[in-house]
Amino acid sequence: MPYTPEYNPQDVPKDYLEKAKQYLCFKGAILETYEDVVNWLGLGLGGVSYGTPWGDCSVDSEGYFIWRPGNGGHANAILGYGGPEDSDGLPEYLEDLNSWGTQSLDGGWAKIRRSTFEKMKKNKNTVVVGISDMNNLKPRKISFEEHFPI
Repeated sequence: MPYTPEYNPQDVPKDYLEKAKQYLCFKGAILETYEDVVNWLGLGLGGVSYGTPWGDCSVDSEGYFIWRPGNGGHANAILGYGGPEDSDGLPEYLEDLNSWGTQSLDGGWAKIRRSTFEKMKKNKNTVVVGISDMNNLKPRKISFEEHFPI
């Protein structure tokens, strides 16, 4: 539903609800750790949404998200990860897409350092959810050589 200055969930027109049915999420899981998020994305189970207190948020000169909690709240999507791996094999950052459009952050995107993510997760009002449009989330065994030939 498009943003309006005064949004009230009870005011969602019925035809919006019908149109939204095609995007229904069948499964979801609360993700507790940075590793949970990386694994969810890496297994191709779906995307990740998070809600957190929102204060003074911006990006630094390298495109990394600067998070400071505030009185408001906001939800974003984590749609990937990248950067060199740490000693435990996890990537340096998560790829965040803001719903405010390309005028925000770095064209709508920001990188979330692991330390920033962990600081957000320590806040009692932050929740991270893996979402999927698949009915069955059990990963299946595949032949790496067959599906990803080099």
